[in-house]
Amino acid sequence: MSKTGTGSQLQSKETVNRKREKPSAPKEGRRKKSVEDVEEKPKKGGDEKTVDEKTAIANKKAWAKKLHNLNCKEMSMEFNAKMKRFMASGVTINTCKTDANQLKNRYADVVCIDQTRVTLKNRGKDDDFIHANWVGGPAPGATKYICTQAPLKETQEDFWHMCFTEKVSLILMLCNFTEGSDMEKCSHYFPEKPKEKIKFGPYTVTMKEKLDELEIEDTDFSLMEIKCKDETVKVKHCFMRYWVDNCAPVETEPILKLWRWVRKYHNDRPVVVHCSAGVGRTSTFVGIELASHRIASNPDIHMLDIVKELRKQRYQSVQAHVQFLYLHYLVLDYFVQEKIADAYDKQDSKFVKEYRKHAAKRTTRLGIAANIIGIGVFMLVVLFHYITVNNGSSSIKNH
Repeated sequence: MSKTGTGSQLQSKETVNRKREKPSAPKEGRRKKSVEDVEEKPKKGGDEKTVDEKTAIANKKAWAKKLHNLNCKEMSMEFNAKMKRFMASGVTINTCKTDANQLKNRYADVVCIDQTRVTLKNRGKDDDFIHANWVGGPAPGATKYICTQAPLKETQEDFWHMCFTEKVSLILMLCNFTEGSDMEKCSHYFPEKPKEKIKFGPYTVTMKEKLDELEIEDTDFSLMEIKCKDETVKVKHCFMRYWVDNCAPVETEPILKLWRWVRKYHNDRPVVVHCSAGVGRTSTFVGIELASHRIASNPDIHMLDIVKELRKQRYQSVQAHVQFLYLHYLVLDYFVQEKIADAYDKQDSKFVKEYRKHAAKRTTRLGIAANIIGIGVFMLVVLFHYITVNNGSSSIKNH
């Protein structure tokens, strides 16, 4: 079956839904920055030096040991105090603010850094913008990540153009199409059934088959083929609905399992990662590799400095304090799985015990809030329908 232009019948409602959606990201982009908002880039100190394997292992082990005794509340307060208004020095955000390009931004307050933005190849200067940035680390063989927002209906062709021209290997979708009270988080930008084809400008995207890659809750894998004229690019697509917006999972294994899969199958080609805004879940996932590399050189490095390094590449990376905590937890369990750090009992680790309790409460609270909003919206629709019907009846009687 072949379709043209859109990926679902639901897309006729997408523009309306998106306009109603309240941006989930902080509103720093809508106001003038004060002097306090701009901090200098993190001091590199000794974390740039090359260390031997034995030293790297010792550094990671020392970092993990210290983490167990840290206080989640104090870490969260420090993150909120120092990072809520942080913007890396030396970056500009001009391209995303032109009249034409503002229409391509999913959220008005989530901007795109000029210095690291992905420039669409084979396009003129007036049409080479997509809300996406190159993000990575300095380690040899580091994964080349493209962090981007979820495609809008209006930017689907640009998205597939980027994937095709950059020869992307993997696409990770870390959000659902709608979340919370059915607010749109992502357009239906890809075929959702085997053999289904969708045309986006000169690109025909076909789902070749569903893949049995990993057993992860609420996660689907598929093989996509992007064709333009006589050239094709094949890319594996991961659709993960496990990670709730503005929150973080209680468990680390599903995310670490996906991260190991990426490292195994990216084949030295770029990896596209997106959630909705492309700054919270996306950069937390991408940050695992950078954090591991930095800690190997410096066991005393502060995770805030790693987040600052990420924000030098992608605006507002690691959006919420709970994602900041979760990044610590992911790196810790990665070190344990690699038998670098000692195994531990969850009840004996102050940090892990506090994090798991906090993440579980936050997820439950957000779920309840979303349900309340959803019920409220439903009641308003019912009320509107009742008023409309009754007004219509009154008009008929009057005639």
